[in-house]
Amino acid sequence: MRRVARFVLLITLFLLIGCASQQPATPAPTETIAPTATAVPPTPTVIPPGLYVDASAPSAPISPLVYGTNYGPWLVVTVDVQDEFAESGLTYLRFPGGRYGDTYDMKEYQIDQFMDLKAVIDAEVTISVRLLGGSPEDAAEIVRYTNIEKGYGVTYWSIGNEPSLYSALQNAPEWDTAFYNAQWREFAEAMLAVDPDIQLLGPNIHQIAADENDRPKDDNGLDWLNEFLQVNGDMVDVVTFHRYPFPISRTEPIPTFEQLRDNPPEWDTIIPAVRETIREITGEDKPIGIMEINSNYTDVSTFEYSPDGFYNAIWWGDVLGRFINQEVEMVTHFALQNKISGWGMLGRTEPRPTYFVYRMYQNFGDELLFSRSDQEYISIVAARRDDGAVTVMIINRGADAVEVPLEIVGVDTTQASEVWRLEPDVFADNLGVQTVGERVELPATSMTLFVFP
Repeated sequence: MRRVARFVLLITLFLLIGCASQQPATPAPTETIAPTATAVPPTPTVIPPGLYVDASAPSAPISPLVYGTNYGPWLVVTVDVQDEFAESGLTYLRFPGGRYGDTYDMKEYQIDQFMDLKAVIDAEVTISVRLLGGSPEDAAEIVRYTNIEKGYGVTYWSIGNEPSLYSALQNAPEWDTAFYNAQWREFAEAMLAVDPDIQLLGPNIHQIAADENDRPKDDNGLDWLNEFLQVNGDMVDVVTFHRYPFPISRTEPIPTFEQLRDNPPEWDTIIPAVRETIREITGEDKPIGIMEINSNYTDVSTFEYSPDGFYNAIWWGDVLGRFINQEVEMVTHFALQNKISGWGMLGRTEPRPTYFVYRMYQNFGDELLFSRSDQEYISIVAARRDDGAVTVMIINRGADAVEVPLEIVGVDTTQASEVWRLEPDVFADNLGVQTVGERVELPATSMTLFVFP
């Protein structure tokens, strides 16, 4: 009888534990999108050569905030490109992007105009308050005006832009890591006192790298990311930084085809390395955001491999796919529009090639699937849509057309698939329904999206 009693007791405990584990999570303080947890699908034990997708494996949510860009008062969505902006597929806007927010005081009417703009695409937003030349009181007042007086409900806020460059480029030598970290915390506390439901991004430093020796250091040799996490890791909600891989030197302002082609894989080491740093210092897996990124930090344009060129779109489509595979929370490309420099995805009268990367991803799913490519210069990212379709984005960064094996577990690739393509002279076009089969043909320097019903 004692054995039976123990058995019944154990069964009861297991049932209680199981029921407790199924209780709903505590809801987010606001209805805005909460940071997603890192839940990479498990890696299959045997992966065949070529391109591989496992549509039967458990999936992870793709953050909708990866489809973002920077916007500021110096940028104008002209009448000629308003329709393209409305149809862009952008879901997230950072304001004011770049150095503007640390150079000028933000005006209330600018916030109102920005909120009108974001309403066109129903985007989530981040507002950055002025740090260099600003004050905690001014920052708190912007939060009060935006969320309390106007009721805009902006959840994501950042404090300053690239403080790691204040000393070198802004003639502010007092801004070392210690001074910055103390200032950031003072600003953060003032802003949270006004609206405790906001989430804070930081430190928005420049040129992150996988190797800690290559990351930004202050004049005392202290690492900007490490020091920030040690002091403010308890308050920051999303760990953010910037990166522009080119130019490699001032004497070579334009990268070569080979340099752009070979660059995207660096993110497969940068993101895991940053995650490990966050985990080691804070003891948590905090979400990651890349708040400024383009191929080139200079404003070069009209060159074949400058940011306004076609190959920049292929580079960006590949990098964005890696961010999705690495489960990055936020990504804001730099920038939405510029009629002079090459940065803008929109020009004055027409969209530039990089714009069409977002049009391609508009048809992509929101549940990440495991995928793998062992092909040089070819990357792959896959997802499942709400309608059950499996979407597979394949990017060929190479200069030659190729034909490679494609296996999708759980999908019959011999059935008809909808095909979308981005290549020279083909801009996110729907090529109709085609049969893919066991091998897939990929044009040179192209993005191809397959949608399997």
